[in-house]
Amino acid sequence: MSKGRWFILVVVTMLAGCGQPISPSALPTLTLVPPTETIVPTSAPARATDDPELTSPESLLTARAPTLPAAGTSTVLPEDPIAAELVLIAQQQVADLLGISVRRVRLVSVEAVRWDDSSLGCPQADQTYTPIEVDGYRIELRAADETYRFHTDFDRVISCDTALETDG
Repeated sequence: MSKGRWFILVVVTMLAGCGQPISPSALPTLTLVPPTETIVPTSAPARATDDPELTSPESLLTARAPTLPAAGTSTVLPEDPIAAELVLIAQQQVADLLGISVRRVRLVSVEAVRWDDSSLGCPQADQTYTPIEVDGYRIELRAADETYRFHTDFDRVISCDTALETDG
């Protein structure tokens, strides 16, 4: 190899060593521990639970199905997975509204209903509704000493004020 090529090789090597170092934050990394949800305190008052399955704080972290009404109360949940899914959606809406865990939202009742129009038995002022029979559910939940009622079809879960509610 000639002296000129050696010189160019030495200069290129020196220039390559003078570049900016790569910062560790620029390198991709593998996340070994996935992030977890941080529990945030809420304004809802703390109160004792009457749930016998909740024996420690760790038991709150285990996933559970929606809480069923007391024995003897009619419900469609065991036979109807669609109703169970709609109840979970309604429970999530209440939990988001109150800023609490969905596990603190209890199911009071759920019943299959045939609504008389597209308002799902919860007409709003200044709205026009199509008179059509719509199958759905009436869901009642309880959280933070308040009762919440929802009307559903198979596509919507709407909160319904009892003052606006009509029979299905």
